[in-house]
Amino acid sequence: MPHSAPPPDSADEPTEDLTLQAAGLTPHALLRANAGRIFAEMLGAGGPGVEKEGDTLGPYRLCELLGEGGFGSVWRAEQREVVRREVALKVIKPGMDTAQVLGRFNQERQALAGLDHPHIAVLLDAGVDTGGQPWFAMELVRGENITSWCAHHRPALDERLRLFMQVCEAVEYAHVRGILHRDLKPANVMVTHIDGRPTAKVIDFGIAKVMHGAAPADLTLLTRENQIVGTPVYMSPEQIEGGQELDARSDVYALGALLYELLTGLPPFDLDRLASADFSAVRRMMLDTEPERPSLRLRHHEAPHSPAWPLPVRLAPDLDWITLRALEKDRERRYPSAADLAADVSRYLEGKPVLASPPEVAYRVGRWLRRRRRSIFAACAGAAATTVVIAALLNWPDNAQIPASAASAPPLLQLAADGSFTNSLDMKFVPVPDTDVMFCIHETRYRDFIAYLGKDFDPGRSWGPVNTPGVDPRAPTSQNLPVARINWEGARDFCKWLSRREGRTYRLPTDREWSCAVGIGKEEKWTSATTPENVFKNTTEYPWGPVWPPPLGAGNYRDLTCKDSIAENPGICLEGYRDGFAMVAPVMSFAPDKLGLYDMGGNVMEWVADWANRAKTKRVLRGSSWDYPSSHYKEQLLSSTRTIVDYARSDTQHPCHGFRVVLDLKPGTPAL
Repeated sequence: MPHSAPPPDSADEPTEDLTLQAAGLTPHALLRANAGRIFAEMLGAGGPGVEKEGDTLGPYRLCELLGEGGFGSVWRAEQREVVRREVALKVIKPGMDTAQVLGRFNQERQALAGLDHPHIAVLLDAGVDTGGQPWFAMELVRGENITSWCAHHRPALDERLRLFMQVCEAVEYAHVRGILHRDLKPANVMVTHIDGRPTAKVIDFGIAKVMHGAAPADLTLLTRENQIVGTPVYMSPEQIEGGQELDARSDVYALGALLYELLTGLPPFDLDRLASADFSAVRRMMLDTEPERPSLRLRHHEAPHSPAWPLPVRLAPDLDWITLRALEKDRERRYPSAADLAADVSRYLEGKPVLASPPEVAYRVGRWLRRRRRSIFAACAGAAATTVVIAALLNWPDNAQIPASAASAPPLLQLAADGSFTNSLDMKFVPVPDTDVMFCIHETRYRDFIAYLGKDFDPGRSWGPVNTPGVDPRAPTSQNLPVARINWEGARDFCKWLSRREGRTYRLPTDREWSCAVGIGKEEKWTSATTPENVFKNTTEYPWGPVWPPPLGAGNYRDLTCKDSIAENPGICLEGYRDGFAMVAPVMSFAPDKLGLYDMGGNVMEWVADWANRAKTKRVLRGSSWDYPSSHYKEQLLSSTRTIVDYARSDTQHPCHGFRVVLDLKPGTPAL
C-alpha cells in the first residue's frame, strides 16, 4: 500500500472500487443492500469511516489514513504486540457491511492468505474487531503506483518492460493457484525500491475470484448476474459484458491495458469520455472501439515532443503487436496466460522474433463490419427482399407491373476474402474505420471516366474541349492514369452515373471521411459549427508518417524528375526528391497506406463533398499533387492540408484536380 498520499498527477486515475449495475434493483433490494449505510447515517455516522488516528484494531494502532475505496479505508498502522512492524490495514467502512460486501471482503482475506510471491503484497494478518468490523493487515509497500513512478523517475523503455514482466510473473503465480485479480490497473501496481532496484508489487486482490476449488455459494456473492465489478477502462470485454465465466485471459487483457499506458503515457481508451458515460455507453465503447496502435498514439501525444520525454518517439512494431494481441476483443485471440505475454516481451528485449503479429485483414474487416452491423443488417435485409422479389418475378404474369421499390433494391455486397469489394468497372473498395463507407483504393482512372463519357459525354462542358476530357494532354496515354481536369460537378455527375449503373450509392467522400482514411480523423472534433476551413489541423502528420522530408517512394510530387523534364522553366520543385515520373503517374505506382489506399498524398488532388465554408462559396480538395506550384511544400504535403477553391473558379481545367469515390453502406443515402 502507498506510504503517502497519491501525487497530483494521479488525480485522474480511479482509486475506488467501481461497481456498475447493469440492471436496476427493486426498491426492496436497494433498501436491503444499503441498510447498513442508512442505519449509519441515522446515527450521524455516515460518510468517512468512524475510525481515527490513534484507534486500535486488534494488535494494530492506526497512524495515518492512506486512502479510501468504495468498500474500505486503508491505514498505515503499527503493530506493537509480539513483533513491532508497520502494516497497511484495510478496514470495512461503516454502513457498507452488507452480506455481499462482507462476502467480497472475506474472499479477499482468503485469496491473499495463499499468495507468497516477491511481487505480491503479502497478507500478514486478518480479524474482526470487538464491534464486528472486519480488517486485514498487509505488507506496507512504500512507493508509488507504477504510472506515477514512471512519470517521476522517467525510466527508459527497457526498464519499464522489465517492471511489467514482474507484474506478469505475479499475476501468473496467482493464476496457477486459482486466483483471478479482476481489477488490475496502475493504482493496484506499486513500485518500491529493494536493494536500490525498482520492484513491482501487485496489491489489492479485493475483488479476486477463485477460479476453482470454491463453493458455488461463495462465488455467487462475487459474480451476481448482471453485476460488473472492476475499473472499466482496464476491464476485458467479457467482464464488462457479463454473463461469461472469467478466466486468466481477462487479467491478460488488463495487463495489455497497463502495458499500453507504460508505452504511451495514456490509457488505451479515453478516461474522460468513460467518466461521464452511463453503463450502456461504456459498454458500447469497450466492446466496439478498437484501441489506436501505441506507436500511432505516441506520435499524436504532446509529451514525445518534449525534450524530457524518456521514451523513443517511434515504437517498434513488435510492441504494437504484443500490446494489441493482449487487448484483443476476442479472448480466443489473446495470449492464453500472463506467462505467455511476459515471454513475448522477453523475446522483444532479447532481439528475438515475437509471436504476436498484425491481425489478418479478414479479421480486421470482420471487426469493422461488427461495429456497423445495423447498417449491414439493413443492407442484407434489403438484399433478402430483392431475392424474394426476383423469385416471385420468375412466375410473374407477363402483363403484371413490377413494383418500383423492388426494382431499386441494391444487390448484396459480394466481399472478397480480404473484406474488399470490386464493382463491375474493376474498381476495388475497402472499409475505412470510423466511417460508414468503403473507399476506392485508387483515384478515379481514365478508363473509369471513359466508360462514363461513352454514354453521358456532353462536349459543351467546360472541361470537355481540351483533348480527351478528364486527361492531362501533356501526360502519356494510359488507361490507368488518374482522371484530371475535373471540376466538382463533373466528379459528382460521375458518381451519379455510377450509382445508376451499379444500383448502389456511390459518392464523393466527405471531408471528415477523407481525414479518417488518411489516419487523422480522430483528432478532428467536428461540431455543427465546424467546416473544412476552420477544423483543427494536424501540423506533424504526413501520409507516410511524421517525418520530413518524404522518404523515397512516398508518392508522386513536383520533384527533380519533373524539373529535368521542363528545364526551360522548371518552377518550384521538391529538391532532393525523385519519384521517377515527370508528370502524373498511373494509379497504384507507389506503396499503399495501412488501409490499402494508394496516393492519399500526391498524384492528383481530390474533390470532397463538402462546402469549405458555411456561406457555401468555396469547395475543397484534399491531398497534394504532382504539380502543385507552392514554395511551402512542407505544409502542402501534410495530411490535414485542404486546398480551398472559390466555387466561381472551381470550373477551371486544372491539371491536378481529380477525385476518388466511396461506396456508401448506409441504405437509402442519395448520391451527391
